[in-house]
Amino acid sequence: MPVMARFEKYNYVSGEGFNAHIELCWYRSYAPGRIKLQWKLAAGQRVLASGTANAAPPSRANYIDICELAIDMPAVDQMTKVTFALQIEGTDICKVYDLWIYPQQVNAGLKDIHLFEELSGEALALLEKGENVLLMPKPERLENAVEGFYCTDFWCYPMFRSISESMNRPVPVGTMGLLIDNSHPVFRDFPSEQYSTYPWWSIVSHSKSIIMDGTAKEWSPIVQTIDNFERNHKLGFLLECRVGQGNLLVCALDADKAGGTPEGRQFLSSLTAYMKSAEFRPRYEASVSELLQLIH
Repeated sequence: MPVMARFEKYNYVSGEGFNAHIELCWYRSYAPGRIKLQWKLAAGQRVLASGTANAAPPSRANYIDICELAIDMPAVDQMTKVTFALQIEGTDICKVYDLWIYPQQVNAGLKDIHLFEELSGEALALLEKGENVLLMPKPERLENAVEGFYCTDFWCYPMFRSISESMNRPVPVGTMGLLIDNSHPVFRDFPSEQYSTYPWWSIVSHSKSIIMDGTAKEWSPIVQTIDNFERNHKLGFLLECRVGQGNLLVCALDADKAGGTPEGRQFLSSLTAYMKSAEFRPRYEASVSELLQLIH
């Protein structure tokens, strides 16, 4: 007996309107009678907004239209995960949605760092001098990489790959979501689970993950895209290393497109804040030739 909310998206900025249509599907053996919905928007144990709504369903109705809700998201000064909870009073019917709120003005900070789209001579010279560099290759230019795709692969990659090939259709991307080192300081301003959640959707969709097959086991990506069992590539979405006297952070992301969303700006801001901090100290040291073999 699901109670459901229909809403436009999962990511919002401070003060933005949240509109939801609440409905219920009822298939129990008895008529529901009068229905009372309890709803709550909360950040942890702190209730941000709450209310109730009543509905009198038609006799023998399976679909029950409960109400429309309109809420202004609260002001936040940091990325904040909130829950939107629904409960039908007097029953065990409930549903909880995760939503995210971002500050109004977030500076991606890309103008404050050394940013390059390729590992150029200038970038290498800066690294040799001990500078910090962010390398963001344009995804469409990368060949040794797999397209970014948020949703996990459906059922059996080899079967659907062969079907797609036989029908001259695009082959599925075939990846299985993200493995995230969420304790890493790069996520100080972009708190995350160890797995893909909705703040990552638009970010991943404008990216590629670099194929790192054959690299040292010790070089573990901060964010690794999980490949399917047939290819089993080691895929780096976000990785770091020492190069010469400097430090390098690599993410094959289209920053212009990702920066068009609040979650994308927040992610970029977290990257650049980390790069400017004393915590940017990669453990693995990569040679220039090793990097050039990977990033092309």
